[in-house]
Amino acid sequence: MGRTFSVSKLARLLRRDESGQDVLEYALLAVIIGIAGILSFPLIVSKLSSGYVNNNIEIQADWQPCDPGGCTP
Repeated sequence: MGRTFSVSKLARLLRRDESGQDVLEYALLAVIIGIAGILSFPLIVSKLSSGYVNNNIEIQADWQPCDPGGCTP
């Protein structure tokens, strides 16, 4: 007739089979890197924002309007 599988046989086979181990490790590594990226995103955004604000302040402080008679380079 047909082969019957019991849960204990299946558990033994899965315990010996290591073909999916590397896929699982890469998946866990991807999850850890993703979580680290999500947690560090607010810090990166605030640093970039303050950098652009400071750059804008410096540029506006350096800007000089032209004389009413015209601009000279």
